[in-house]
Amino acid sequence: LQGDTVWEGEQDRQYHFSKFQVWNFERDASPHPFEAEKLLRKLATDPGVVETMRRHKWTVGTLCEMDPADDRLKGTGGGCTLGYNENRGFRIYLRLRLDD
Repeated sequence: LQGDTVWEGEQDRQYHFSKFQVWNFERDASPHPFEAEKLLRKLATDPGVVETMRRHKWTVGTLCEMDPADDRLKGTGGGCTLGYNENRGFRIYLRLRLDD
């Protein structure tokens, strides 16, 4: 992630992501967990994401970094899963790093 966030906006007070969670690895990982969390927070304040959440009246419990080794659709020919929704918005997982 280069520089600070492009957007200076904030999440909607009512329709927002409540928490952020990243994976902590024992080995050196890129991006660093602090940068990964910064990226999740940046995505949460993207004007398009904020407006979509407001329009659909969505509140998400946790925006999570997906485990790079997790590929839930691999067996179904889905290729590389970029993210998934768990339990109707309880958690949303996004792939930020690759497993190699």
